[in-house]
Amino acid sequence: MSARRPTNTAFTLLELILVLVILAIIVSAVAPSLRSFGVGRSRQDMALLIAQLARHGKDEAVNEGHTYRLNLDPQHGQFSLTAETAESPDVFVPISNDFGRTYTLPEGMKMDTDVPRQPDGWHIDFRPTGRCDVATIQLTDKLGQQVTIACPSPTESYSVVPLQQQGVAR
Repeated sequence: MSARRPTNTAFTLLELILVLVILAIIVSAVAPSLRSFGVGRSRQDMALLIAQLARHGKDEAVNEGHTYRLNLDPQHGQFSLTAETAESPDVFVPISNDFGRTYTLPEGMKMDTDVPRQPDGWHIDFRPTGRCDVATIQLTDKLGQQVTIACPSPTESYSVVPLQQQGVAR
């Protein structure tokens, strides 16, 4: 009987280095597109949050019988939902649930709106009658991509405008 010589099935150091170089090239090619994906998701998430706050304000105004207000601060990139107090009409306070906090846009994102500035700032009112102020809010991320939140009439709700209606082809 002859003794068999064991075969070595491990990878050589050169083979491992070659695989790592190939992976590094692939990751460096994919990384920029992943970064823009994250920025795009952030833009879309903020737009959905604004639309959700607007719908909540409209629903609560009807349910509770007093005006709700979506406050916008384009200069500082902030927005919040407040409600008119029952004791003092025209006095608005933050609501006492999760929707009552002040939200800030991510760094590099900016907000534009056609809402006229009032003495107490920019705001959209939601009345107990189910009607609201008609307005458009546009968010632009640091890559220059835009998303629009709009309400076409006083009786409709705010929603994110689909890209096709914004004149952008996918």
